[in-house]
Amino acid sequence: MQVLIILLLIIIILIICQLFFIIWNPLLPSKLEESTFFYYGHRGAPLIAPENTITSFQAAIDNNMDGIELDVQLTKDDYLVVYHDQAVKYKNKLTKINTLSLNQINTIDVQNKFENRSFHNIPLLEDVIKILPDEMILNIEIKSYDNNVFNNLEKILMELIAKHSIEDKIIISSFNPFIIKKIKALNTSIATAFIWSSKSYYAYKLSLYYSKPDAFHVNINDVNKDMIQWVKKRNLKMYAYTINIPEELKKAKQYGLNGVFTDNPTIKN
Repeated sequence: MQVLIILLLIIIILIICQLFFIIWNPLLPSKLEESTFFYYGHRGAPLIAPENTITSFQAAIDNNMDGIELDVQLTKDDYLVVYHDQAVKYKNKLTKINTLSLNQINTIDVQNKFENRSFHNIPLLEDVIKILPDEMILNIEIKSYDNNVFNNLEKILMELIAKHSIEDKIIISSFNPFIIKKIKALNTSIATAFIWSSKSYYAYKLSLYYSKPDAFHVNINDVNKDMIQWVKKRNLKMYAYTINIPEELKKAKQYGLNGVFTDNPTIKN
């Protein structure tokens, strides 16, 4: 019995080491690996057009962003739609995205502050993929609300990526390390990034060890020299959000970060 207990303890220790302490080899799409400094259009170009809409993504493309960042959620009928918040105003009432069907979502106008513009709908992720230029990287952030970590979103997303053969131009990110771990379990060749800020539920070092992503996305206000040193020792590239003014961009470059997420595509010029 004592031998059995010792063996069990050894197994547990080995599992813990595997999960948390074994160094991994991050690998990003070649455009990210080769870039000296990378610019993501954060939700497209929200200073030009309503965020997370086709118009916003096209504005980011037209302004020569290196990549596009967007947020995905699953509808009630299992469609991947691009929207940030957990709830949207539907028939004058805030309603969770995952309780609405695609047909219902298609009736919603998301002009936001751009009231002078025509109707803007919440797009399907597939609609964005169809307009994405070959040379651009697409960062897909999986939103983690309620019990989303237990749904089929990741599996549906993997199928969509395979359908369009865009594995080499995709990076999947989340504030939830369990989602990142799930993506890697589904497809080890898909690049991932763990997102963190000081307001996050999860400690960044433990989360990085656990999820073993290929990049680290962090709030620019939370970056410090100790963090940079620790992350770079793990061969992880760091990208800061959300950089909208020259002073923030200067800070990101002085820290030696690998790129930024911006609402303002003109900041690249």
